[in-house]
Amino acid sequence: NKGIALAKGEFIGFLHSDDYYANNQVLYKINKKINELTLDAIYGDANYIDSNKSNKVVRRYSSKYFSPKYLEIGLMPAHETLFVKKKIYDKIGLFNINFKIAGDFEWIVRAFYKRNMKYFYFPEVLINMNIRGVSTANLHNKLLIHKEIKKACDINNIPTNWFKLLLRYFFKLREYIQY
Repeated sequence: NKGIALAKGEFIGFLHSDDYYANNQVLYKINKKINELTLDAIYGDANYIDSNKSNKVVRRYSSKYFSPKYLEIGLMPAHETLFVKKKIYDKIGLFNINFKIAGDFEWIVRAFYKRNMKYFYFPEVLINMNIRGVSTANLHNKLLIHKEIKKACDINNIPTNWFKLLLRYFFKLREYIQY
């Protein structure tokens, strides 16, 4: 939140400490597409890599099928690949610090659900991220993120239930099977 408040650019993207861009053309390509289509947001795919195994790709997080209607099952575009106009943050607010893990999901709910944002899926891997992130660190964190996704839906009036939220694991399973 502090970084967003200090940001001077037109678009904001996040690159976490152990993540890196898939290639040196990512920012150029994203900027070109933003200007070409006059977008509010753009996102793509991410590779989950295992840094203990020579950065082997173990899962491709595909944002291809994202639609705001899928927020009710807990699906979102890969947050690390998301570039959003700073004006959107100014309009809907910053991340809710009451969420320990799913703050990105809750913010995406506010940004995309029932809004008329102009967004675009960029069909390339934009980010490589370590599989050992906070949300996948242990069973406790996996249960916590599930609870927080449900809470984010509830406070933002998205009709969901525990069964719907479990459906997101079928999407994840498909991504693992591909690798």
